[in-house]
Amino acid sequence: MLYLSSYFRRVKIEWKNYPVDIIICLIWSIAIIPAVLLDIKALRIVLGLPFILFIPGYVLVFALFPGRDIDLIERIALSFGLSIAVVPLVGLALNYTPWGIRLEPILTSLIALVFILSIIGWYRWQSLPIMHHPLKKRRFFISIDLHLPKGESKMENVLTIVLIISILISIFLLIYIIVTPRVGESFTEFYILGPNGKAEGYPTGMESCRLHL
Repeated sequence: MLYLSSYFRRVKIEWKNYPVDIIICLIWSIAIIPAVLLDIKALRIVLGLPFILFIPGYVLVFALFPGRDIDLIERIALSFGLSIAVVPLVGLALNYTPWGIRLEPILTSLIALVFILSIIGWYRWQSLPIMHHPLKKRRFFISIDLHLPKGESKMENVLTIVLIISILISIFLLIYIIVTPRVGESFTEFYILGPNGKAEGYPTGMESCRLHL
Protein backbone atom coordinates (compact mmCIF):
# COMPACT_ATOMS: atom_id res chain seq x y z
CA MET A 1 0.00 0.00 0.00
CA LEU A 2 1.39 3.39 -1.03
CA TYR A 3 0.70 6.68 0.74
CA LEU A 4 1.67 10.10 -0.59
CA SER A 5 1.24 13.23 1.46
CA SER A 6 2.20 16.91 1.59
CA TYR A 7 3.01 17.24 -2.08
CA PHE A 8 5.15 14.11 -2.12
CA ARG A 9 7.28 15.23 0.82
CA ARG A 10 6.47 11.95 2.51
CA VAL A 11 6.34 8.58 0.82
CA LYS A 12 5.13 5.62 2.87
CA ILE A 13 4.94 2.09 1.51
CA GLU A 14 3.42 -0.76 3.51
CA TRP A 15 2.79 -4.42 2.73
CA LYS A 16 0.13 -5.56 5.18
CA ASN A 17 -1.76 -8.14 3.12
CA TYR A 18 1.13 -10.34 2.05
CA PRO A 19 4.68 -10.88 3.40
CA VAL A 20 6.79 -9.25 0.73
CA ASP A 21 9.99 -10.13 2.60
CA ILE A 22 9.23 -13.85 2.40
CA ILE A 23 8.31 -13.52 -1.27
CA ILE A 24 11.69 -11.90 -1.92
CA CYS A 25 13.43 -14.75 -0.08
CA LEU A 26 11.60 -17.31 -2.22
CA ILE A 27 12.39 -15.50 -5.46
CA TRP A 28 16.02 -15.15 -4.36
CA SER A 29 16.22 -18.87 -3.63
CA ILE A 30 14.86 -19.74 -7.07
CA ALA A 31 17.12 -17.24 -8.83
CA ILE A 32 20.24 -18.86 -7.43
CA ILE A 33 19.52 -22.16 -9.22
CA PRO A 34 20.52 -21.05 -12.76
CA ALA A 35 23.45 -19.09 -11.36
CA VAL A 36 24.84 -22.26 -9.77
CA LEU A 37 24.00 -24.67 -12.58
CA LEU A 38 25.39 -22.36 -15.27
CA ASP A 39 28.43 -21.55 -13.10
CA ILE A 40 28.05 -17.78 -13.37
CA LYS A 41 30.63 -16.78 -10.77
CA ALA A 42 29.51 -13.18 -10.26
CA LEU A 43 25.88 -14.19 -9.69
CA ARG A 44 26.93 -17.11 -7.52
CA ILE A 45 28.70 -14.72 -5.17
CA VAL A 46 26.03 -12.01 -5.18
CA LEU A 47 23.13 -14.43 -4.75
CA GLY A 48 24.94 -17.14 -2.81
CA LEU A 49 26.23 -15.15 0.15
CA PRO A 50 22.80 -13.86 1.28
CA PHE A 51 21.27 -17.25 0.48
CA ILE A 52 23.67 -19.00 2.85
CA LEU A 53 24.29 -16.36 5.51
CA PHE A 54 20.87 -14.69 5.83
CA ILE A 55 17.85 -16.24 4.11
CA PRO A 56 17.62 -19.59 5.98
CA GLY A 57 17.79 -17.82 9.32
CA TYR A 58 15.34 -15.13 8.24
CA VAL A 59 12.61 -17.55 7.19
CA LEU A 60 13.20 -19.52 10.40
CA VAL A 61 12.81 -16.36 12.49
CA PHE A 62 9.71 -15.48 10.47
CA ALA A 63 8.21 -18.91 11.18
CA LEU A 64 8.98 -18.58 14.90
CA PHE A 65 7.99 -14.92 15.26
CA PRO A 66 5.45 -13.95 12.60
CA GLY A 67 4.17 -11.14 14.79
CA ARG A 68 5.77 -8.09 16.33
CA ASP A 69 7.41 -10.06 19.14
CA ILE A 70 10.82 -8.71 18.12
CA ASP A 71 11.82 -5.58 16.27
CA LEU A 72 13.52 -5.42 12.89
CA ILE A 73 17.07 -5.11 14.25
CA GLU A 74 16.67 -8.20 16.42
CA ARG A 75 15.09 -10.04 13.51
CA ILE A 76 18.05 -9.28 11.24
CA ALA A 77 20.62 -10.19 13.90
CA LEU A 78 18.88 -13.49 14.64
CA SER A 79 18.68 -14.21 10.92
CA PHE A 80 22.46 -14.08 10.53
CA GLY A 81 23.05 -16.10 13.70
CA LEU A 82 20.54 -18.82 12.90
CA SER A 83 21.73 -19.09 9.30
CA ILE A 84 25.26 -19.74 10.50
CA ALA A 85 23.85 -22.44 12.79
CA VAL A 86 21.35 -24.05 10.40
CA VAL A 87 23.46 -24.36 7.24
CA PRO A 88 26.20 -26.51 8.87
CA LEU A 89 23.50 -28.73 10.37
CA VAL A 90 22.09 -29.30 6.89
CA GLY A 91 25.55 -30.26 5.67
CA LEU A 92 26.02 -32.56 8.65
CA ALA A 93 22.73 -34.30 7.92
CA LEU A 94 23.66 -34.72 4.26
CA ASN A 95 26.92 -36.34 5.30
CA TYR A 96 24.95 -39.36 6.54
CA THR A 97 22.90 -39.70 3.35
CA PRO A 98 23.81 -41.38 0.04
CA TRP A 99 24.08 -37.96 -1.63
CA GLY A 100 26.86 -36.70 0.63
CA ILE A 101 28.12 -33.14 0.94
CA ARG A 102 28.09 -31.94 -2.64
CA LEU A 103 26.91 -28.76 -4.29
CA GLU A 104 23.65 -30.03 -5.76
CA PRO A 105 22.37 -31.81 -2.61
CA ILE A 106 23.26 -28.83 -0.42
CA LEU A 107 21.54 -26.40 -2.78
CA THR A 108 18.44 -28.58 -3.04
CA SER A 109 18.25 -29.10 0.72
CA LEU A 110 18.60 -25.41 1.54
CA ILE A 111 15.98 -24.41 -1.04
CA ALA A 112 13.59 -27.04 0.31
CA LEU A 113 14.23 -25.81 3.86
CA VAL A 114 13.56 -22.21 2.85
CA PHE A 115 10.28 -23.15 1.15
CA ILE A 116 9.06 -25.29 4.06
CA LEU A 117 9.82 -22.63 6.66
CA SER A 118 8.30 -19.95 4.43
CA ILE A 119 5.04 -21.89 4.11
CA ILE A 120 4.89 -22.43 7.88
CA GLY A 121 5.65 -18.79 8.57
CA TRP A 122 3.18 -17.55 5.96
CA TYR A 123 0.41 -19.69 7.46
CA ARG A 124 1.10 -18.41 10.97
CA TRP A 125 1.42 -14.84 9.67
CA GLN A 126 -2.00 -14.99 8.00
CA SER A 127 -3.63 -15.94 11.31
CA LEU A 128 -2.46 -12.73 12.99
CA PRO A 129 -4.47 -9.49 12.81
CA ILE A 130 -3.28 -6.51 10.80
CA MET A 131 -4.45 -3.92 13.30
CA HIS A 132 -4.20 -3.92 17.08
CA HIS A 133 -5.90 -6.85 18.81
CA PRO A 134 -6.29 -7.26 22.60
CA LEU A 135 -5.44 -10.98 22.56
CA LYS A 136 -3.09 -11.36 19.61
CA LYS A 137 0.00 -9.54 18.50
CA ARG A 138 -0.09 -7.67 15.23
CA ARG A 139 1.49 -9.32 12.23
CA PHE A 140 4.95 -8.19 11.24
CA PHE A 141 5.15 -6.40 7.90
CA ILE A 142 7.67 -4.30 6.03
CA SER A 143 7.04 -0.57 6.04
CA ILE A 144 9.13 2.02 4.22
CA ASP A 145 8.63 5.61 5.32
CA LEU A 146 10.63 8.24 3.45
CA HIS A 147 10.61 11.87 4.53
CA LEU A 148 11.95 14.69 2.43
CA PRO A 149 13.12 17.88 4.13
CA LYS A 150 10.31 20.25 5.03
CA GLY A 151 12.25 23.34 4.07
CA GLU A 152 10.81 25.64 1.47
CA SER A 153 13.84 25.34 -0.79
CA LYS A 154 13.53 22.74 -3.52
CA MET A 155 17.32 22.52 -3.61
CA GLU A 156 17.30 20.60 -0.31
CA ASN A 157 14.93 18.03 -1.76
CA VAL A 158 17.11 17.65 -4.85
CA LEU A 159 20.25 17.23 -2.74
CA THR A 160 18.54 14.57 -0.63
CA ILE A 161 17.56 12.60 -3.72
CA VAL A 162 21.07 12.95 -5.15
CA LEU A 163 22.52 11.69 -1.86
CA ILE A 164 20.28 8.61 -1.90
CA ILE A 165 21.21 7.86 -5.51
CA SER A 166 24.91 8.28 -4.69
CA ILE A 167 24.64 5.81 -1.82
CA LEU A 168 22.94 3.27 -4.08
CA ILE A 169 25.60 3.71 -6.76
CA SER A 170 28.33 3.23 -4.15
CA ILE A 171 26.72 -0.01 -2.99
CA PHE A 172 26.52 -1.34 -6.55
CA LEU A 173 30.14 -0.37 -7.22
CA LEU A 174 31.23 -2.14 -4.03
CA ILE A 175 29.41 -5.29 -5.12
CA TYR A 176 31.01 -5.05 -8.56
CA ILE A 177 34.49 -4.73 -7.06
CA ILE A 178 33.89 -7.74 -4.83
CA VAL A 179 32.57 -10.05 -7.54
CA THR A 180 35.02 -8.99 -10.26
CA PRO A 181 38.12 -11.19 -10.03
CA ARG A 182 41.48 -9.49 -10.10
CA VAL A 183 43.90 -10.53 -12.81
CA GLY A 184 46.96 -12.05 -11.19
CA GLU A 185 50.52 -11.33 -12.19
CA SER A 186 51.94 -13.45 -14.98
CA PHE A 187 55.32 -15.08 -14.40
CA THR A 188 57.45 -17.93 -15.72
CA GLU A 189 57.86 -21.07 -13.65
CA PHE A 190 61.16 -22.92 -13.51
CA TYR A 191 61.79 -25.98 -11.43
CA ILE A 192 63.78 -29.22 -11.52
CA LEU A 193 62.06 -32.57 -11.14
CA GLY A 194 63.43 -35.97 -10.28
CA PRO A 195 63.48 -39.05 -12.54
CA ASN A 196 59.80 -39.79 -11.84
CA GLY A 197 58.62 -36.30 -12.75
CA LYS A 198 58.13 -35.30 -9.12
CA ALA A 199 59.95 -33.01 -6.74
CA GLU A 200 61.78 -35.94 -5.18
CA GLY A 201 64.34 -38.60 -5.94
CA TYR A 202 67.11 -36.20 -6.80
CA PRO A 203 70.58 -37.76 -7.27
CA THR A 204 72.78 -37.49 -4.23
CA GLY A 205 76.12 -38.19 -5.92
CA MET A 206 77.98 -37.23 -9.06
CA GLU A 207 79.96 -39.44 -11.41
CA SER A 208 82.77 -38.26 -13.63
CA CYS A 209 82.75 -39.20 -17.27
CA ARG A 210 84.80 -38.49 -20.35
CA LEU A 211 83.43 -37.14 -23.53
CA HIS A 212 85.04 -38.58 -26.67
CA LEU A 213 84.73 -36.69 -29.91
